[in-house]
Amino acid sequence: TKLVVSVSDTPVVNEGQDLVYTVTLTGGTSPNPIVVPVTYTGTALDGSDYTKTVDVTIPANGTTATLTVKTKTDTLLEGDETVTVTLKSGTDYTVSPTQGNTTGTIKDLTQLTVLIDDAPEQPEGTGLVYLVRLVGGTSPTDITVPLTYGGTGTPVLDYDGNPVQVVIKAGETSTTVTVPTKTDTLLEGDEIVIVTVGAPTGAPANTPVFLGIGDTGTGTIKD
Repeated sequence: TKLVVSVSDTPVVNEGQDLVYTVTLTGGTSPNPIVVPVTYTGTALDGSDYTKTVDVTIPANGTTATLTVKTKTDTLLEGDETVTVTLKSGTDYTVSPTQGNTTGTIKDLTQLTVLIDDAPEQPEGTGLVYLVRLVGGTSPTDITVPLTYGGTGTPVLDYDGNPVQVVIKAGETSTTVTVPTKTDTLLEGDEIVIVTVGAPTGAPANTPVFLGIGDTGTGTIKD
């Protein structure tokens, strides 16, 4: 009798939960335990995203075993990732040609918040410096944050309405945006420049929506 092993289930779990696969023996049973080596592929990485189990044992006279892969939580915005387990053949059995591997999915729970801090007040003719930052983790890709301007100051006359976006580099949590202000001879009193952050782009696919969109930072131009 030719014994055949196969693996089933395509589990979808949140990071930090276990991926559980079922390994099945057909064609009979064995009086001895059958140890089936397992290899791993996919977009998830062993060590950082999960801890692999190198083999699974079907007990003597048994027909099934459970393969458990422990996943890990992190603060990296990486999107959903896959773990494909593949059974390797042995001397006491063969691997099913159609069910020798299967893929599980780790759902990314990292959700980042984009915020902008107020700029210290500055005399006209100098730059207002705002801090744009990510809270809750980092991204493996560059994140572009669009900016819009408002307040009592007048674009072009009192300040440059630039830049229109800033980039938070991969692996970093913040960047600064400097808004140049202008000098004039008009007695107009102090004026404010309100910078609003829009919806960031550049995140990996299948990642949670950013929080904090619409947050504002205020800077004061001293007349």
